Amino acid sequence: MVVDTREQKPLKLNLPTVRKKLDVGDYSILGCESEFAIERKAKEDFVKCATVDRRRFQRELERSRVLDYFTLMIECDETEIEEEAYRSKVSHRAILASAYAWGAKYRFAVQFNGSRAALAKKIERIAYYWYRDRLLRGQPVPDLVR
Repeated sequence: MVVDTREQKPLKLNLPTVRKKLDVGDYSILGCESEFAIERKAKEDFVKCATVDRRRFQRELERSRVLDYFTLMIECDETEIEEEAYRSKVSHRAILASAYAWGAKYRFAVQFNGSRAALAKKIERIAYYWYRDRLLRGQPVPDLVR
């Protein structure tokens, strides 16, 4: 797996990782960076992206359109947003509307995950099955065994 060099609190994955600057997302598969990315957001960072950093984040999402697979994983339960357990006066409806509207516009799934461990496990599973699907369909994949 590739972890973006700008990822400040990388998740502890049970897969080998390398640090490398990614153009899109925080996590990718080595050799598939132009096709596969997962964007991870901590709760407060996500709220900031839906409010004060909205334009910058939308430019990032625009870059995700060229990928075969992209998802936004938010490091909290959706109920934490619904209960407005964050540092902003913006309503939970507006925050959630932004998330799901972006998912519809840029064609990706929004996933809320309650813990860092659950998030790490989900990233590993998504990467595994995306890579496996490419192998099964006979699509070119990088040789990860060296």
